[in-house]
Amino acid sequence: VGGKGAGWRRLAAPPPPPPPPPQPANRVPPLLSADGLEVTGFALDQWTERTRQAGAELVVMSSHSMSRSLRVALSKLAADRRIPLVDQVDYIRRQGGSLADARFPNDEHWSPLGHRWAAEALVEWLAENRWVCDAREASLAPVESAPVEQVPAEPTFTPYTSAPRIVNTTEVQKVLAQEYPPLLRDAGIGGTVSVHLYIDVTGNPANVLLHRSSGHAALDEAALRAAESFNFSPAKNREETVPAWIRLPLSFSP
Repeated sequence: VGGKGAGWRRLAAPPPPPPPPPQPANRVPPLLSADGLEVTGFALDQWTERTRQAGAELVVMSSHSMSRSLRVALSKLAADRRIPLVDQVDYIRRQGGSLADARFPNDEHWSPLGHRWAAEALVEWLAENRWVCDAREASLAPVESAPVEQVPAEPTFTPYTSAPRIVNTTEVQKVLAQEYPPLLRDAGIGGTVSVHLYIDVTGNPANVLLHRSSGHAALDEAALRAAESFNFSPAKNREETVPAWIRLPLSFSP
């Protein structure tokens, strides 16, 4: 801007800011914070230890949904820890596929093709690195199966000092109303069905048997279905939780 009588003149534009100094080739881009890399490295360390304790091997996959800088950073973290890495992007390109086809265009979620490529990349890697499977198989000792509780087919006596108690009465009443056959209810026909329930140590009915019929097969069947909805506090014999048979009447009133 000029003074009086000097007229107006255009001022020169300020010089552009100097370009940022070039980053070293091995420097992590700013969007990958040091804290984020530290947390990821910590997680990899934890998973490595857990898989080794289980007799397995940790394998990491870099996927098409990650930016190139993220894939490079993950690759370095894995290499520093000698963790095998499967490169899904490399697999897709070797198959002549497009990364755009590996995700849905609107929400960036993996498409079915993206999931398939991920599975195929992992299968290919395992086929080329059989030592992982061989080491896993060699490290597994025979494991005895836990004994399965045999549910008695018929009511038997089990001593207990504390009987099972119903803990979901309101829910059972709703189920009984829902199971009541409409034709019988509308006709004013009701009845009482006596059932045997085998209550396991978790308080759930593991077996339900008809003890005494109401005289109407439809009511008997409705009662057996409704009985499965019961929840109990399990029986106890002193301080020990035990399974037990109980007998219970279920009534349908129009």
